[in-house]
Amino acid sequence: MLLVGVEYKVIFFSESLGEIAMGYASGHYDKVTAIGIAVALAAAMKKAEGNETMVALGICFQRARYMIKQVLEGAGVADGLWIAAINSPDALTVAGRDELIDMLAGIVKGRGFFAAKLIVTCAFHTPLMEPLDEEF
Repeated sequence: MLLVGVEYKVIFFSESLGEIAMGYASGHYDKVTAIGIAVALAAAMKKAEGNETMVALGICFQRARYMIKQVLEGAGVADGLWIAAINSPDALTVAGRDELIDMLAGIVKGRGFFAAKLIVTCAFHTPLMEPLDEEF
């Protein structure tokens, strides 16, 4: 994950059932472990429900990073938006605090680029998921 702000770091939180299935299918862990991870995932997801939102953007990483910096500075905060996934050279997903996501989407659309707020239960691939690590 690429965090945009003062410091860059990587957060290892997987929220995909597909990743659990791949780990089992590849022999990385046995069936009991896969089921245990899936159960922990379900508990974590329940706790995470409602922890903000995500937006799909039709812009490159550098442009997104610049616009995120503008939003954070304008809001007077150090963090709250994170690049959650780079889907292609000109498309990515940003996750974070709802009001900051709305500001970012407005700037992106205002400059003539694609922006669509996603209907999700959690702001995946962000530090907002870190409190859920205890489930694992």
